[in-house]
Amino acid sequence: MERAMTRHLFALAAVAAIVGAAGHAWAYSTIRTDSGQELHWGVEQIPVNFYLDQDGAPNVSFDALQVAVQAAFAAWGNVDCSILGFKDGGVVDVGPADVATTNGYDKKNVVIWIEENQWENEWTDAFMITVPVFDTRTAKILDADILGNKTFDWSAGAEGQVGKADAQNIVTHEVGHLLGLDHSPYLDATMYYSALEGETYKRTLAADDIQGLCHLYPNPGKNGFPCAGDADCDADNRCLEHEASGGTICSTPCECDPDCPAAFECQQRQCLPPEAEVGGIGSHCGQTMPCGSDDLICVSDVCTKYCTSVMDCPRGWACRPLVGGDSACYPANPDDLNPEDDPGSDVAIISFGAEPESPVSIGEQVTLSVAAAGGESLLYRFSAREAGGEWTYLKDYSILNVSHWIPETVGSFEIKAEVKDENSDECADAESIVPFNVTQGGEDGDSPSVDGDETIVTDDDGGSSGCQGATPGNPLVALCALTLALAALRARFF
Repeated sequence: MERAMTRHLFALAAVAAIVGAAGHAWAYSTIRTDSGQELHWGVEQIPVNFYLDQDGAPNVSFDALQVAVQAAFAAWGNVDCSILGFKDGGVVDVGPADVATTNGYDKKNVVIWIEENQWENEWTDAFMITVPVFDTRTAKILDADILGNKTFDWSAGAEGQVGKADAQNIVTHEVGHLLGLDHSPYLDATMYYSALEGETYKRTLAADDIQGLCHLYPNPGKNGFPCAGDADCDADNRCLEHEASGGTICSTPCECDPDCPAAFECQQRQCLPPEAEVGGIGSHCGQTMPCGSDDLICVSDVCTKYCTSVMDCPRGWACRPLVGGDSACYPANPDDLNPEDDPGSDVAIISFGAEPESPVSIGEQVTLSVAAAGGESLLYRFSAREAGGEWTYLKDYSILNVSHWIPETVGSFEIKAEVKDENSDECADAESIVPFNVTQGGEDGDSPSVDGDETIVTDDDGGSSGCQGATPGNPLVALCALTLALAALRARFF
């Protein structure tokens, strides 16, 4: 039986080519047939294949481009509340192509850049377009090629480049079209209807994108899936209000980002869609890409703020005069729009020990203490687990560098100390894990040590037994002595 098929074009255009205002309050939208059916891939077609044309993009490293394209598909293919997945078909040679004939209906979804004279006039201002072929009766997508415009300058790499379209950013948007999603009015969404050269935030799916994806390819009960109550979620998940997702979604408890499924991050101990850093200082801006707050202004296509001195500006930026007499922050290096990140943590664990030493008996109290250096205001956390099991917190982050553990079963265990600066966004700036054995009766053994020759041991009453392994003249002696004194003081308030 002959199937009725048709093709449509969906494009992500440069900002200059878009007219109209942003900011309408509606959710994701899907591409529909004339009869109102939503375009989609059938379950039997998953994983959906994709290929990259061997000619790549002009003046871009092919290896870097391939990584960017793979990452763009992976952003959509690794979402917990969706059954969607992709299969990388590798590199193909498409040959001369244009919008009308590119690969036609061969069931290969190819990402390819084409020449200006192969580009239809109405799309000359588009970075890329997606050309899906679908069955008009079932709305199933049969083939979808993504075409890049060679008239733009392109880049691929870890960071975006000023004046160049970022391949990963743009392809990630186009993959959304390939899956059946239309444009979104939300500025932070990957499917937002316009983009700027150098922009990279569309590489990461926003809540609106995730809701659209999980609507078309649902995996109920998983993280990010809409819910009415906890009963709609998997056993370990909770149904939580999430404004950016338009209601309530299933969410997994977490302590740190690695605890969450891909495409989600740990926010207030729950796995939630990431909050895109769009419209902030250093973000690109334009007529349809406004800055994200009233105290920011758009100057030379960059979101910035007024200043009176360099002290008002991010590190690495300068306070420069504007036409009219005011001044605004602007990067000292015009090619680097990102304010410098924190230089990183200098927190380090000096030693981590226990009293009594391993092994211990069931029910015997073990006092743990850790010494650390660096940072401005340190917090300490202790955990224990049976070897290979799940971690259980003995004490969550606090200023106390001492904790206690009473084992209840025989076996091999691990004890973990984590240290972080109070102002750090990391789960832990430093950590140390030591083995510990629990027996039916007390047996002599050696106390675990982080470095093998330094251990701080704190008695049950909070008194310190000294630093072992520190030699005279070593600056660690003074540090250990100070740390032990603090440990003894804090232990009284445990």
